[in-house]
Amino acid sequence: ERVRKLLAAEGLSWAPSAEDLFFDSVGQQRTIVSSEIEKLVTYAQGQKLVQPEDVSAICGDVDGFEIDELVDAVLSGDLETTDRIFQALGSEQTKFFPLFAMHLTRLQQMRAEMDEGGTVDSVLRNAKPPIFFKRKNTFAAQLRALTLEDVVAIQEAVQTAVLQSRKLGDLSSAVTSRAILAITRQCRTKLSA
Repeated sequence: ERVRKLLAAEGLSWAPSAEDLFFDSVGQQRTIVSSEIEKLVTYAQGQKLVQPEDVSAICGDVDGFEIDELVDAVLSGDLETTDRIFQALGSEQTKFFPLFAMHLTRLQQMRAEMDEGGTVDSVLRNAKPPIFFKRKNTFAAQLRALTLEDVVAIQEAVQTAVLQSRKLGDLSSAVTSRAILAITRQCRTKLSA
């Protein structure tokens, strides 16, 4: 329903079977759905209907993409889990940085609220949009472990890696992998300090 409203706001609606194909391709995870629908809306601008071929052209098959697990592994400094999940993603590895950047932006906003006097509990309780209850403990751990400066430094590392991967084309997977492991090591060092 939320996706239909987003499409309607842009003057779009689903052609027959396009909606089913979209959710078959991207799954049900809110972060991924939001990212993929933004791309699809941009791609389909000027049209009235989103066709199945539009979905096939722009939306990757990311069902089963373990974004939350990978984000949590990176930010908790778990090198083994980070490497295992990242390698399992195969051709979908390029999807990680945009979704990770969205998570970091949210974490930065929440951490800034804490620095202005909020508690972890109050920041989590007042989060807009609300944080899914299964994710609250993980967000709390990340907010306690990382300062605002840490989150900004991670964001800068992500931006640098994205630029390098675009410049180096064929080596983008290696650049992305190296950057993710470097960020994970930084988080491990931070947590063990």
